[in-house]
Amino acid sequence: MDVVKGLFKLLIGIILVIATLWVSVTYTGWGQAALNLIQGSIILIVLLIGIVVFIIGLTDLKA
Repeated sequence: MDVVKGLFKLLIGIILVIATLWVSVTYTGWGQAALNLIQGSIILIVLLIGIVVFIIGLTDLKA
């Protein structure tokens, strides 16, 4: 059963890589959209990391 799960994951990975390459060749504006997404998500990632560190600090103080 583990082999089937591994092959399924491999197949999904190959499909995603092929789809990404197809989109990058077909649509020329994807690079700017990806860059905008990355720039916008940096702030949210830093905020979420800060919240996680804050919560971990609170639980350490309680213990």
